[in-house]
Amino acid sequence: MFEQDKATIADILQDPDKPFSYRQRGEYWFDFHQDSNNPKGIWQRLPTQKTPSANSKWEAVFDLDAFCQRENHNWVWRGVSGNPANPQQVLLTLADDGSDRCRFVEFDCTGKTIPAQGFDIPAAKADAVWIDADTLLICTSAGAGNATTSGWPRVAKLLKRGQNIDDAPIVFQGDKNDVSLYAHAEITRDGPARMFFIRYLDIGQSRVFVGSDHRQLDLPLKSSKDFNATHIAFSPAENGSYSAGDLLLAPIDNIAKAQCVFAATDTRFLGDYFLSRNWIYWQTHENLIPRLFRKNLHDPDAPILEIPLPAGNDFAFFKLLNADAQSGDDRLLITTLGLIQPPATFLFDPDSNAPMREIHRSKPRFDATGMQVQLNYATSDDGTKIPYHIALPANHNTETPVRIYGYGGFATSLYPFNYLGITGKTWLARGGGYAVAYIRGGAEFGPNWHLAAKREKRPRAFEDFKSIAADIATRGLSSPARISCEGGSNGGLLSGVMLTRYPRHFGAIVSGVPVLDMTRFHLFAAGQAWVDEYGDPENPDDRRYLLDYSPFHQISEAPYPASLFYTHQSDDRVDPSHARRMVARLRAQGHDPRFYEFSKGGHGGGGDLDSTAKQMALILAFLRHTTGKGVIDPPPEAF
Repeated sequence: MFEQDKATIADILQDPDKPFSYRQRGEYWFDFHQDSNNPKGIWQRLPTQKTPSANSKWEAVFDLDAFCQRENHNWVWRGVSGNPANPQQVLLTLADDGSDRCRFVEFDCTGKTIPAQGFDIPAAKADAVWIDADTLLICTSAGAGNATTSGWPRVAKLLKRGQNIDDAPIVFQGDKNDVSLYAHAEITRDGPARMFFIRYLDIGQSRVFVGSDHRQLDLPLKSSKDFNATHIAFSPAENGSYSAGDLLLAPIDNIAKAQCVFAATDTRFLGDYFLSRNWIYWQTHENLIPRLFRKNLHDPDAPILEIPLPAGNDFAFFKLLNADAQSGDDRLLITTLGLIQPPATFLFDPDSNAPMREIHRSKPRFDATGMQVQLNYATSDDGTKIPYHIALPANHNTETPVRIYGYGGFATSLYPFNYLGITGKTWLARGGGYAVAYIRGGAEFGPNWHLAAKREKRPRAFEDFKSIAADIATRGLSSPARISCEGGSNGGLLSGVMLTRYPRHFGAIVSGVPVLDMTRFHLFAAGQAWVDEYGDPENPDDRRYLLDYSPFHQISEAPYPASLFYTHQSDDRVDPSHARRMVARLRAQGHDPRFYEFSKGGHGGGGDLDSTAKQMALILAFLRHTTGKGVIDPPPEAF
């Protein structure tokens, strides 16, 4: 059954009928696609005169499988950085075995070749953007003293064609104790590129510097930010000169003229936002219902305009049609979807009075007849109402196996932003349920939702998740033996705590690439960046509360639900030793956890079709055998 499920998942992953994920570069649509012939992936294009469809005949541009075969190495696709002055001149970003270490390779889309004298920057934790056809602005961790204590880039360099990166001059340098440095260039069309440097002092805390004189912008330290050549948008995470959760817009050269374009309330919260060349776009959520707005950048008195979205959708994505945000092409691609509602994509032109036009609607992946999606609220231990969406099969009852997914940290928001195509076909259609938990620690309801579960308050996130599981059982939608918890990375920590602190609420636990030892996470380079979020294990007061919930230290001989831990050998963000040592200690205490370590792939996985399908099928097989046993058809074999 495992192989059958894996094949089913792979078929869905490689089906060309998918949401409109394509981006325009010059006169072509570009798309990265994986299938059985190209499991690592192929970058392909289609003339923009043609609307992409499931039957489109795409032209191959770069074959990653062939490239990896020639190099005898596993490179994983991480995207493309284009030269705004020449959309056909790009840098391919390739992750070393799926890790955070990336190699940058220049590629000529016109000739579909790697230039003989092109840029080829060895893998490191780095980022790169174009300044002009022969110059790159690179933030890198490579070289003595060039990495922060977290292992991320500390310096920015200007690299000329033919120059060794070690010889490239440093144009900006952060502090060694910063988390990371990021640099960006906005090519202004009528002058030299304008450089921006962002020092991330901690996750969520940054300083912005502009130009060769490194002028610091007077912005809140704790705020998110986006900018173009003329304007900057920012949203504070705490009250000060500006209110937390609001969205502000200001000219780069006069921050004092910042105007509030969105004011958060007790029920309305800011989602994503970004700047094009002429507009600012942003999304809000009111009772988890998405709305989309825009405002002209160059007229302070311009009205705020809403972009009407189709009714009945759980979520909406939006992005610029053109891969170059500076191109002046301000058209949007807007994709609406729901947990059981297939995606539909629309084209919106802000310079036209015409309503947005549907350009693609994906086919259903499963029969959703009789299924429903509920938005429910659980009451956490401190009385806070915690929302969650739950997709349920027809004729659900207390024997319905329900999978609950959560994260709860680093101000990372979860929304119902995935159509459950694979889960729908392999789980919902077989009689299971699926829930998305909006627990504290994320930012679904503004900055305070995050702060409520930060550092010593982290247990609030765990109590929230446990309360959702209890609420599902209380409502008769499932029962504890049929409820499973799933999470990865920080969500893997969440799963570990559910196992050791709240075992009676669950029948199974899935913990992927997890953080589990809260006294040693900071000893691995990337973990230094998490001290602000979790606390400092070297501080006795912090160590006390970290030990109080650290899954690795809270293992007992008490009965536990079935558990599955998985990790990836090349994960350089959360070290695989967390999962390895957790499983060893569980077994020493008489438990029988399942463990799987993928031989390749970093924190996000191996990057190829087979590895992705295998991981999803592995989780499915485990849950069929545990919470889904006797309910999810066909009956599972021994796992």
